[in-house]
Amino acid sequence: ARLIAERRLIEPAREIAEDLLSGKKQHLMADPKSLEDAEGTLKAMIGDWLKDVHPRMSEAERTRRAAAYDMSSVGETLAKEVRYSVKNLLSGNIVRALLIQLQSVSRDMQQALAAVD
Repeated sequence: ARLIAERRLIEPAREIAEDLLSGKKQHLMADPKSLEDAEGTLKAMIGDWLKDVHPRMSEAERTRRAAAYDMSSVGETLAKEVRYSVKNLLSGNIVRALLIQLQSVSRDMQQALAAVD
């Protein structure tokens, strides 16, 4: 009975306490590199989007919006194009806008996992 208690209760409790009290991040849920990659990809996607959809926008403004992960232009386009989604699925920006939104969700998920850690 003592060995069962040691193996099933005491040892797991000791490991949990070590994880909680230790400053080490051995069991991270989020990979910092994944978050970095998700952010870099999203910035590039937003920058390219703004360059194509708003060609008169200054380089500085595009860079500023991409760095701020400004999704307003993507959302505006989706709101307009969803009214004629079948037609715009083939000839519009709806697929590209959805892919950018998917990348934004991926970044948000990575940030949430990092916050849990």
